[in-house]
Amino acid sequence: MNFRRGIRRDEPEINFVPLIDVLLVILIFLMVTTTYSKFTELQVDLPSANAEQAAERPSEIVVAVSAEGRYMLDAGNPQFVASPDLAAALRRAAAERKDPVLVIYADAGATHQAVVGVLEAARRGRRGEGDLRCEGRRLRQGTMSPGRRSRVESLVRRLWYARDPGLPLRALRACLAPLSLVTAWAARRSRLRLRAHEAPRPPLLVVGNLVAGGAGKTPLVAAIATALAARGLRPGIVASGYGATRNAARLVHAGDDPADAGDEPLLLAQATGLPVAAGRDRAAAVARLLAAHPQLDLVISDDGLQHAALARSVEIVVFDERGAGNGRLLPAGPLRAPLVQAATMDALALNGDAPAPIAHPRQFRFRIEPLRFVAVGGHAAPLEPQAFAQRAHGHRLVAVAGIAAPQRFFATLRALGLQPQCVELGDHATLGRAELAALPASFVVMTAKDAVKCAAWADSRCWALEVQAVPDPALIDWLTETIRGRTPA
Repeated sequence: MNFRRGIRRDEPEINFVPLIDVLLVILIFLMVTTTYSKFTELQVDLPSANAEQAAERPSEIVVAVSAEGRYMLDAGNPQFVASPDLAAALRRAAAERKDPVLVIYADAGATHQAVVGVLEAARRGRRGEGDLRCEGRRLRQGTMSPGRRSRVESLVRRLWYARDPGLPLRALRACLAPLSLVTAWAARRSRLRLRAHEAPRPPLLVVGNLVAGGAGKTPLVAAIATALAARGLRPGIVASGYGATRNAARLVHAGDDPADAGDEPLLLAQATGLPVAAGRDRAAAVARLLAAHPQLDLVISDDGLQHAALARSVEIVVFDERGAGNGRLLPAGPLRAPLVQAATMDALALNGDAPAPIAHPRQFRFRIEPLRFVAVGGHAAPLEPQAFAQRAHGHRLVAVAGIAAPQRFFATLRALGLQPQCVELGDHATLGRAELAALPASFVVMTAKDAVKCAAWADSRCWALEVQAVPDPALIDWLTETIRGRTPA
């Protein structure tokens, strides 16, 4: 699809979709009681420490208190310690550190007595070596508890994807229906504005979703870019960098800080080795990418179908097994734009055995395959899935996922023979230092997208499952011919 008319540069860009997403979250949260007290951090001097620097010291002694009142000492070398033995364990840990600092991470269900037990054990552990000055330095609230977040996201999934979500959610859906008219208006306006763009040079391919949440597009973008590079093209990649601290257009390199780069751009840079740029304004990101790499003959955008300012040559819309859900627009359903728009795009890419939610003459399939388990931080050599399953056998394993479809990740782990305790973080959420330390597990498995965000504080328990998308070869053939101009787009 080539758009050739000029565009009025003074017309402001209005995008209502993020506002509707936020409104949906607010409405869902009004229906449930939420807490933000999953993890609490308390720093105590043993016996002297600088409060401002304590959290960054390598001499930390970390004690996690579970809801059952059990103690885990030092996330880097996890062990469960009974209350009578905690003092001796703390004494040994303190002897190995200079100016040790005790950091307590308490589960929301942990009793006050269990936390006080850590302080008492710390006092006993330092007995005979001078008085211990126990001083509360900081009380910090963490993120929503994974259990609570899981229930909220389950509610959203029922609202959007269940055939019969129940009377309360049907009533909510009816109340949200008028807001879907705003989404429809914004989506139609965006498509009309796209017609005003001139055809981009070099060509630009958009691989995106019509539904909110992931359908496998980022692994597919990496696979397409790698395959087209192997065919002799010189592609670069742009992404929004959602959740990053920086919004301006910027280049992204494999070693960048994930907080600045954004998780998906950084993952794409690491997975492909190709030039990558990110920015909320995707057109500006494209300009930044081409200014730094003028040799590129193709730009691939990870998502951006609804980004009206982004001129494009080819559009591929991705669907997974969830299809179009209830077929309604945000916030009453998962659709960012009317489903009929998919029929006007160049191709459908269907994840696995997903049925096409709308008739289209050009349909391709791809599948997501697990590759290997990689030690986050490089503390061990990568392992094939079978070898990792053997190593983890008999040990407690926790799986965490900060992606839009966490159940797909958990199902993959189970298919590999693992039986993890599963924790949903929420899409683009970060597994923080406190949350990681509090996980009572010998192995913590996460997605590659999660790994790039917590690599700075990952410990020896952390492993990431690397996956790859395997597209239908016919998709790569068609794209190669289309981009090179052998057939019309």
